[in-house]
Amino acid sequence: MAWLPALLLLGLAARHLVLARGHGLSAGRGGGMAVFTTPDYAATRFWRCYLITDGGEHRVRVPGELRALQERLEVLPDPRGLTTLARRVAGASWSDHGPDLPPRARPAEADRPTQGATLQVRAARVELWRLEFDPATARLAASRWREATAERP
Repeated sequence: MAWLPALLLLGLAARHLVLARGHGLSAGRGGGMAVFTTPDYAATRFWRCYLITDGGEHRVRVPGELRALQERLEVLPDPRGLTTLARRVAGASWSDHGPDLPPRARPAEADRPTQGATLQVRAARVELWRLEFDPATARLAASRWREATAERP
């Protein structure tokens, strides 16, 4: 019975290794100490989000009501979650504020006035980027790491 704690700790370490290496778990989450050895943690991951319309692509911010999902996916991204985020972004109501301003999500409350015409969105693409250390240049470089596209529901 004295070996049980050691076996439990080995199991936890193996689980963390599988999640970090195989599923993209942020290095400092899930009980890992790798946050001190790598620049890959949730704060160095960022999003790019695009609305796809008949007139082209428009880069936008993820609507505020989807921030909790966005933050969860920064720590442990999974294909199903990314697709869900893209589908919910595509399904939001967006208003067009002209060619010089990005589209904005319409407020959830019906009584708040919104300026601009409703933007006809066909789909949305969300991209999760991360900073990685480039040993050749000894600098951090951003690279697109995961992405998903979903049609408007």
